[in-house]
Amino acid sequence: MYKILLFILFSMFNTYIFFNTGDFFYVFFVWNMILAIIPFLLIKNSKKISSKILKVINFLVSFLFWPNTIYLATDFIHLSSEKFYFRENKYSGVTYIQDIFVWLKLMSLIVGFLVGAWLFATCLKYYKEELKLNGRLEKIYVFIMCIISSIGIYMGRFIRFNSWDVLNPVNIIIGLYKNLNNFSIIFILCFSVFSYIVYRFYEYVSKGPDAKA
Repeated sequence: MYKILLFILFSMFNTYIFFNTGDFFYVFFVWNMILAIIPFLLIKNSKKISSKILKVINFLVSFLFWPNTIYLATDFIHLSSEKFYFRENKYSGVTYIQDIFVWLKLMSLIVGFLVGAWLFATCLKYYKEELKLNGRLEKIYVFIMCIISSIGIYMGRFIRFNSWDVLNPVNIIIGLYKNLNNFSIIFILCFSVFSYIVYRFYEYVSKGPDAKA
């Protein structure tokens, strides 16, 4: 119940930012959070499913929405138009702007990223445990999953595809082919490494302070 209350508070917080700044993104950001929560709710629900066919369908739908979790990290780009400080000239010190809404926007995005990173890692851990992988095979599997997720993030951020566009695979293939270039390859690889680090950090922290590095 408290998780629902926290989400309601987060939604109200973002709505407050919207009404005071006119920046509609922070209302849309709540929608991004909902998309990120969907795969987590599906994997939580999987324990109640007895039918193998329904479990597979549940797994696939969860997997399709899963990139929306770590996608929240890319929403920091919406701070690019904000100004946090200025200098009178290149020799003067930094003066930080005391506009509370600029800082509230930053806080909202940080919360979104932290929640998204936790959801990303939690779902990936579930996918991995379902296959019962260990050792080198587990490391390879996790990194491949991070690559797949990063491809999804690239398609969402730059080609503007949504999770449900998978219902039209021809458009996805054409879109990827048309947008395949040096930037897309480097972005996908770099974000894969970033996602892998996020997962390993989550894994390390979840083991507690006595975990071996």
